[in-house]
Amino acid sequence: MTNQLAALDSANLERAQQQQAELDSQRQVYELEKNQLITEYEAVISNLNAQLQEVRDNSFAERKKAVDTITAKYQSEINALDPVIRDADANAFASVANKEYADAPAPDFSAILMQESLSEKTKFLLDSLQQKYDGFNYISAFVTGLPQENSIPSFSRAMKNYTNSIGKDMELLITELLAVRSSAQEEALGLKKLVDAYNYYIDSQLKSIGDAGYVLDPRNPQKIVVYLSPLYSADVDNTKAFVFRKADEYIGSVLLVKESSNFIAVPDSLDVGLAVQPGDRIMIDMNNTQGVSDEQN
Repeated sequence: MTNQLAALDSANLERAQQQQAELDSQRQVYELEKNQLITEYEAVISNLNAQLQEVRDNSFAERKKAVDTITAKYQSEINALDPVIRDADANAFASVANKEYADAPAPDFSAILMQESLSEKTKFLLDSLQQKYDGFNYISAFVTGLPQENSIPSFSRAMKNYTNSIGKDMELLITELLAVRSSAQEEALGLKKLVDAYNYYIDSQLKSIGDAGYVLDPRNPQKIVVYLSPLYSADVDNTKAFVFRKADEYIGSVLLVKESSNFIAVPDSLDVGLAVQPGDRIMIDMNNTQGVSDEQN
């Protein structure tokens, strides 16, 4: 029985060894087939990758060629959208504006508009100027913010700086002119008071002696400046008058002519004009002045 079992074990062991050998042989075959498949697939994948890269390269080249073609076709339009300005004078002016007037403040006419002495028309014009400057600066900021890299942003800033600087100068000029006008008005008011005082004195003298007026400035012998009493000045345009130095010292005759708000005396001759002196007395020919005669009567 023991011998039978040993023989059986031996047979089983031999059979197992044969099966193991067969399995090892099949495993080797499978391993060879697997490696062969891996090699084949790697070659296919490498080939596909190469083809894919070629397709990519060709596609990129085609797209680049298309872009280059379009760029070349529309290059002038592209350059116009973001140009490089090479005009020396234009670049010089832009440089000055962006250095000397950099970030110049926009003009503000609000303080000037508060002055009561301004006419409604002046206020309207100043308000219109303010609105135009505000509109220009808004559009300028919009243009400067566009995606451009070459000359346009610098030129846009230069335009804004020039415009604001001009507006600021205008604001200062208007302020100065208003101050000068105010001073001139005060001066004119003082002169008017002085002239009124002189007129009052002359009128008092004329009333006391009964003359119509005095010679003021005879330096132009053909157009002598005279002063006439308000009692006569309204009715004596183109009226004949006589010039005396004293009551019994007759100089000659003249024609009274109104020029603007004053009167001049046109002598009958140059000799008369040359003989007239400042302070000579004017007497009107009452026979030729109906209005004055009626008033005197």
